[in-house]
Amino acid sequence: MLFNPQLILPSYQGGVESIFQIPHETAKAEHFTQELETEEFHNKVVIGRLLSISTPNPAGMHFGHSLTVSPRASAALGGSKRPKIMSPVASFAFILVFADQMGGPNCFALILTRKLDFQTQFGTDIARSELVRVGDVFAIKDPRPSDDNLGDSNLTILKEPQIVVGVVPTGWAVVTIQKANDVHHQVFFDEPGKTIQVFGAHLLLTSDRRMTCNGYTCDRQNLLCKGCFGKSPTKKPIVLECDVDILDAPNYREKNNKACFRRFTSFRFTMLFFNDIVGLSSMHENVIRGMYNEIQQSVPAMVNYININGGWSVTGWHKRGVVADTTTGEQLLSVGTMGHIILLQPTDMTVLERPQFRALMIITPGNDVMPVVPPVLVAPNINPAPVMPNNPAGPNLPTNQMPAPVLPRRTAMLPQQHAPTRIGTTTQTPFPPASPPGSAATPQQTRRIRTGTTQSSLPPASTPASAAAPMNQDAEDTDDSSVHVPRKVGRPKRMP
Repeated sequence: MLFNPQLILPSYQGGVESIFQIPHETAKAEHFTQELETEEFHNKVVIGRLLSISTPNPAGMHFGHSLTVSPRASAALGGSKRPKIMSPVASFAFILVFADQMGGPNCFALILTRKLDFQTQFGTDIARSELVRVGDVFAIKDPRPSDDNLGDSNLTILKEPQIVVGVVPTGWAVVTIQKANDVHHQVFFDEPGKTIQVFGAHLLLTSDRRMTCNGYTCDRQNLLCKGCFGKSPTKKPIVLECDVDILDAPNYREKNNKACFRRFTSFRFTMLFFNDIVGLSSMHENVIRGMYNEIQQSVPAMVNYININGGWSVTGWHKRGVVADTTTGEQLLSVGTMGHIILLQPTDMTVLERPQFRALMIITPGNDVMPVVPPVLVAPNINPAPVMPNNPAGPNLPTNQMPAPVLPRRTAMLPQQHAPTRIGTTTQTPFPPASPPGSAATPQQTRRIRTGTTQSSLPPASTPASAAAPMNQDAEDTDDSSVHVPRKVGRPKRMP
């Protein structure tokens, strides 16, 4: 079958018109694993839907497998050359796994050795790499055969294609929801018109420490993404997480005819339920978390509306693992290996524009909504301060709310300082001196009185008007100089 260049998306058409003027034949990925002549690898197009994009871990592992180099043709002919395992430091930047749309349910991988290869893979304009997203469909022109393999996986590995362009995502062959039957065999499924159930929908935020990438390419499906291409319009990472059950899937699970997928995340899926997810991402986290109950009620309602109006298109993949028998140690197929959904959207996309559906969408709160801040717990006061007699608020004020008493700045104050001093038979009260107008007398001004052989420091004599005035305590408390404390003066000795 010939490839139709009109399937190329408008955003990828610039500069590729001349490349696809020559007729290209569509081919399966496994075509490039055969012993063919050179001309049979040219003017070929492989159609693949992007299932995942990942980087190797520090040990050079990808999904539990290390990349190995082995000549498959020589081994098939009885050659004795053993595979050479690569060094722990990975020599590739990305592994892109695709669903083979022309050879379903098989998958294949594209190895990119440098990060720059991803940016230049989609033509001369590196901005096109910002448009790539998990779930999109691409036409891969003239990939080169590769003898590499990914551990024990039977994935076909391609490398160094001439160009990769995006094509329309719908209209390709239907592949029923199923599980892989062989060990390390990865298969994909792509089935429309399904009825689904969604449970436990809630938003993952940055503080959850599981949502760190704010990129576009990974679609926030890989929560361990180290950073991908394309900047998302949201201010910070945010994505809906939920459990999804696909009904009427007997090839996936015969027990109850359900295909169950746990902790599904997809930013493309998240945008279906919110009228302004970009504005919501910039709000306070307490405001977003306060919408938990509304999300729990609104998301299932919108899911059911789509169920009865065309259903859902479900795209994903499954890879069979092995487990060891605890008694014999024999390797057995794992029956509990979970699959992955990479695309969940309405089969009829026009349902999203209907007023009935838009009325169910979750509205972003206005700026007048204040975040709910939990109250601060105050530890009980074990030794409460006693209520002061001169408390202006009254004795009924709680001790933990009583204002702290203002202590005088003098620290050498003694009770005897303001006590009356008796000299002979005359009692003098130490009031502040009466300063004449324009004088700079200070409250500490004193005069000395000689009585016999004893001296005492007393305030200067006050006028009758000033003697009746109250003591200016505030004036005394403003000075930090030392204080002379008068000694008690006794009665003069009687002369013989």
